[in-house]
Amino acid sequence: MFRSHSFLVPLIALSFLFAGCLKHTELPELEGHDIKITFIHTSDWHSRLLPYYLKVGESDKALGLDENSPNIGGAARAATLIKRIRAAGGRVVHVDSGDVFQGAPIFNEYLGEVEFLLYSMLHVDAFAVGNHEFDMGVTNYVNKTIEYARFPMLNMNYAMENPNYPGASPLAKVTHPYTIANAEGLRVGIIGAGSLGSIVSMYEGGNSLGVTPVETIEMIQFYIDYLRPMADVIVVVSHLGLRSEKQMERGGDDQIYIEDPDN
Repeated sequence: MFRSHSFLVPLIALSFLFAGCLKHTELPELEGHDIKITFIHTSDWHSRLLPYYLKVGESDKALGLDENSPNIGGAARAATLIKRIRAAGGRVVHVDSGDVFQGAPIFNEYLGEVEFLLYSMLHVDAFAVGNHEFDMGVTNYVNKTIEYARFPMLNMNYAMENPNYPGASPLAKVTHPYTIANAEGLRVGIIGAGSLGSIVSMYEGGNSLGVTPVETIEMIQFYIDYLRPMADVIVVVSHLGLRSEKQMERGGDDQIYIEDPDN
């Protein structure tokens, strides 16, 4: 595992070995061979797309952040590292576990346009929707997704309204429970899990999101079973929070969990 704290969010490159084939074919022969895949994981950018000054505390120093750095962060630094990992070759999948919105003046001015354009340029393979994506309302999130996002938006633990029904939330038009990424012939099933406890409008009157929370572990197992015939590897990208994710991990050992460290 490689974890970098030299920019605005954790960047994790995770390498796993699976039964597979190292030769390049459209349909690789997986059985009886080893194959390497690298996952790039980003999370909680919170609109920090420009470098900024930070007084480095003990916790960040212990994680490797240089206290003598004049500034940290910035999309350019992150993009350089991501492109370097991709350029090294092999099968690479980039997942993000949400909360790219809110946290800097860029969001206040453009309401998510710049963040989604950046992610599209970085060719993010899957994005688990975080709670802060709804800070300016579900309509803003949906409109910015349609206009600027060129990557899959994932959530499988919200029961959403029918967007074709008059007056219903349009969230289901742009959000899907899973996607399947093609990593040089290796089929990677990616399931997205969203925050439940941090969005109070799910439980209080009005429910402006137009969603109902569902039992997360049961739904994850449902989609794992559903994807098994279609995917060689199954990944759960989660914005649930560490307590819920630890409970989720105890539910099974036949999938990989990629967690949001800050929610």
